[in-house]
Amino acid sequence: VSLSQRDIETAVIKVNLDICPETLRGKYAEYLIKTNATAETLPFEQFIMEGITNVLTRKNEVLMWQGDKASGNADLKWIDGFIKIAGAEAGVKDVTIDADKIYDAILAVYMELPDEVIERGAEIYVSPANFRKFMQELVAKNFFHYAGATEAAPEEFYFPGTNAKVVLTPGLTGVNDKILGTFAKNLFYGCDMEGDAEDIKVWFSDDDDLYKLKVKWNMGVQIAFPDMVVLGATA
Repeated sequence: VSLSQRDIETAVIKVNLDICPETLRGKYAEYLIKTNATAETLPFEQFIMEGITNVLTRKNEVLMWQGDKASGNADLKWIDGFIKIAGAEAGVKDVTIDADKIYDAILAVYMELPDEVIERGAEIYVSPANFRKFMQELVAKNFFHYAGATEAAPEEFYFPGTNAKVVLTPGLTGVNDKILGTFAKNLFYGCDMEGDAEDIKVWFSDDDDLYKLKVKWNMGVQIAFPDMVVLGATA
């Protein structure tokens, strides 16, 4: 028995925001402003926090898939994501696809998947645009009624004649020239949940009469077995 290891390189990411309640003056929500000197409650705190966390969750998923430390992009520069990692690994099977024929592209990726991936529950991850295109091609082929062995969720669909799922992946939004196939447990998200590298805090600052928000987290991704991955990309 030989044990191997692959390291997850994480990044500590932080977001700081200042929120001034005075911007609500002259608006319908003006009555929520606390004019006393001990204001402790952020107006619409629940809705503001839900909005911020929803945006950060979407950005985090895109970072997981499209992260590229060499990109210089403010949202993507923190880590290398699954696509960048797969593209750099010699063990990953590369397949040339035609993004204009997404059904054939997914089929090409599926046909190159190792038998062990099929046995473990193959999943083929595509962008939302490619998933919509795939569904329309199924309609054109009269495969729109096919759901595989079990009923698929609206954002998942069994590729006809297989037990492999085609999965709509929000993290691949805008990446219509790449498709990744493997099994779900081959993709790892790493974070420090036992230390102090994650934090979310809101407080009122008497110094400048502003509400302060700080969000901090530590994250990274890795592929456990590159030889169990097929990466389809346009020529």
